[in-house]
Amino acid sequence: MKAILGKLIYKLKLKVRGWTDIDALKKKGFVCGDGLHVGRGTVIDPDYCWLIRLGDNVGLGPNVHLLAHDSRTRDDFGVVRVAPVVIGDNVALSTRVIVMPGVTIGDNVAVGVGSVVYSDIPSNSVVVGNPARRLGRLTGYMDDLATQMDMFPKFDESWTLRGNITGEMKAEMIQILRENAKGFVR
Repeated sequence: MKAILGKLIYKLKLKVRGWTDIDALKKKGFVCGDGLHVGRGTVIDPDYCWLIRLGDNVGLGPNVHLLAHDSRTRDDFGVVRVAPVVIGDNVALSTRVIVMPGVTIGDNVAVGVGSVVYSDIPSNSVVVGNPARRLGRLTGYMDDLATQMDMFPKFDESWTLRGNITGEMKAEMIQILRENAKGFVR
């Protein structure tokens, strides 16, 4: 009885907090590798989750939508279009990215905030926009970030909510970032 009650409380907490129940999706056939990070409010198509496959070290930011079906065709044709979604290893999908049915995303890919991915993305790419378009190679993007990390301020974990940042530190961080345009948190 205690175990059942514990599971119910766990599922209720997930729902209230806006977290995706990965274990429930796996029971329906969803497949993902190791190192999956799922942000709050993310939707992994619950109606066709067995058509979605994620590799290792995939990060899904808040409010990402992975869709394996498109019900728009139901009104005109009486059917729902379905197609698999395959995402490779070491992929980061930023906040509010939408991946449409039938898309394959290669390994080592970064997809920018708010992008809508309608077509396949090759490995080692950075893409942004609606529709998502390739900006360049991920290695070039990472090299640029490494250079910027040497030029801009760095903050340790004490400058985050989980590190119990103080009101004074928040004000200081705002001032530092106004002067430097950006910074990095460890």
